[in-house]
Amino acid sequence: AAGLAGKVKVCGVDGIEEMLRAIAKGEACATCFPDPKWQGGIGLSIALAAKEGKINVSSLPKEKRQFYATMVNINADNIDKIIKTYLEGTPEFDWTDYWGRWLRGIE
Repeated sequence: AAGLAGKVKVCGVDGIEEMLRAIAKGEACATCFPDPKWQGGIGLSIALAAKEGKINVSSLPKEKRQFYATMVNINADNIDKIIKTYLEGTPEFDWTDYWGRWLRGIE
């Protein structure tokens, strides 16, 4: 890889801070971010809603009990907003929108 900086496009997965900073500097082109703050929070939100009787987990179809959620695609178009929201601030979520980022059930 020596001597290839700026010649080979670099992308990543997981949206770590180093990759976000590299995208901001033009050293990388993209990453996919699983958004662990949302993942953890929505899991707790669903559990609390079940405990409080707001949702009946046993009546939910399997694909709503085991599911994949959309990832956040990050590139030069949205990197400034991502850095401001996730690195310099705290993102806001609607914790009552349990399946708003639902992609598909786990088979």
